[in-house]
Amino acid sequence: PPDGAMPEELYAWAQARLKSGRALEAVTALEEIERRFPGHDLADNAAYWIAWAHQSRGDHRLALQVWERLPLRYPRSSKVPDALFGMAQSHEALGEPAVAETLYEQVVRRFPKAEKVREAKAALVRLRPR
Repeated sequence: PPDGAMPEELYAWAQARLKSGRALEAVTALEEIERRFPGHDLADNAAYWIAWAHQSRGDHRLALQVWERLPLRYPRSSKVPDALFGMAQSHEALGEPAVAETLYEQVVRRFPKAEKVREAKAALVRLRPR
């Protein structure tokens, strides 16, 4: 990323890298946003995309570390339900369906209007065969 870039520039640079499949390069810029601008409006989005990038590369343990810190650092963020959903996906990928189920339930129960509710409900149906 460009030296001394402002959060918006770093975020745009990172998004371009994510779209071109260069996740690790994107993570560098996104981590810089979190480190240098923790109170900025884009900081929670940066955390989300860091976790997403790790998850998309199949590094579910590292993704979980970032997913888990997002609600702690940014408890009022609109990304909290997405982070819970991401945690659930990573736990499911790691062969931990009971943990995943609990997290999907939290998305449905705590955030009934969230975008991920439909996907969380579908995951619960998948995890609870009749």
